[in-house]
Amino acid sequence: LTSPTSLYHSLLSDIQTHPDSTQSPDGATIHLRIYIPTTLTHPQDFIIYYHGGGLCVGDLDSEDLQCRRLAKDLGIKVVSVEYRLFPDHSPDTAVADAWAAFLAIAKLWKYNADQQPGRVYIVGSSSGAQLAAQTAHRARGTPYLISGLVLRCPVTVDASRGGVSIPQRYEDKHTSFSPSFGTNLLSFDPENQLPIALDMPLNSDSFAGMPPMFLQLCTNDIYYSDGACYADALTGAGNDLVTDVLEGWPHTFWLKAPELEEAGLADGRVIAWLKQRIGTE
Repeated sequence: LTSPTSLYHSLLSDIQTHPDSTQSPDGATIHLRIYIPTTLTHPQDFIIYYHGGGLCVGDLDSEDLQCRRLAKDLGIKVVSVEYRLFPDHSPDTAVADAWAAFLAIAKLWKYNADQQPGRVYIVGSSSGAQLAAQTAHRARGTPYLISGLVLRCPVTVDASRGGVSIPQRYEDKHTSFSPSFGTNLLSFDPENQLPIALDMPLNSDSFAGMPPMFLQLCTNDIYYSDGACYADALTGAGNDLVTDVLEGWPHTFWLKAPELEEAGLADGRVIAWLKQRIGTE
């Protein structure tokens, strides 16, 4: 994908990457990778990026191209977070790592060297979008403002075991966790062997006071209803929400086939929304 003839070869240049780390509450090391574009038009701002992988797989390399494109196209630093994974660690450990990384970066934003506060944005895909949403829910009422939140094909509720964890008001609306929505990219498993954290976003007691949000959903996706029901809850609570529905496409297809035209367009709509947020604040 980054060969000299690839559309993405240019993402290898004009960006510096630096390893960094922070500590989890239990003293473990959370590895970070910081992307700094040569043309840094928003030097005090950050994007925090949480990769996907069902909380089972993934690392700092998994969505490297996404981080590079965000950094380069927006002129902003991107901090990618490598949280601990199941089965070596519980899914709630991943949630705790995501929160610890957010706090470390947000404190740097709020109390940087020249005391000029910047802004923090969060982007996540699939289970990374779940972590992003959980972080945003928890950040409400803290001093650490999130200026924009991008959730791409988020996992928001445990729909397995007959949907017993789905909130009652969404039981009839959550229909995508079924064989007809399974694809080669993400198949349907009625028992859902993937790990599920506590306090899933759709099970929140309150949806008020969330940051401005861009929610991107694919219709050929067992998690489509996760996002659609979450969008309904957010809208009902009066949040600033843009929902982008990609008709006929499977779960996070832009990661598996970034060379597709629609993948580039999907990425472009994310960048356009963030560019508007960054430029108007």
